[in-house]
Amino acid sequence: VARRTLYGHFPSRQALIADLTQEAGRELRQAFARARTADADPVEAMTRMVLGAWTVGDHYRVLTALGRRRLGEDEIRTTLAPARAQAVATLRRGQREGVFADHLPAPVLAQALEALMLALAAENTASPWADPRGEAAATAFLVAAGVAPLRAALQVQEVIGRGRAAGDG
Repeated sequence: VARRTLYGHFPSRQALIADLTQEAGRELRQAFARARTADADPVEAMTRMVLGAWTVGDHYRVLTALGRRRLGEDEIRTTLAPARAQAVATLRRGQREGVFADHLPAPVLAQALEALMLALAAENTASPWADPRGEAAATAFLVAAGVAPLRAALQVQEVIGRGRAAGDG
């Protein structure tokens, strides 16, 4: 797309990035809404959320780096707040049920796990280990949240398998 075309729709690069950030935030909230199932335990629910977030993040991979530099952390935090609140609620439930580590309060654990996902997404973009479906990232996320590695890997495979069977992936 030519600059002239872009600036015909957006007054500045900052405005374009802000608009894309809002769009990415909406897509993330939609992915989390699709991930919700009434009967999912916290590990399955978190797996679904992470895989949904990975797909959105992959779609907006350039925006992730640009947004942080151009918009700043406060704007990114505001955009991600609804999704983060859902993740914190799921972590709290999992901590109460003993399936997630409880050595940190859920909001702190959520922030650390979010940073892990951002680092994995950046590495996935820059390196050849490509994780298009987010299998490795979701497994790493669950292990960092306190889930046993084998259970984490099996849960990720199960959710991905169900998604394929349903025609989602």
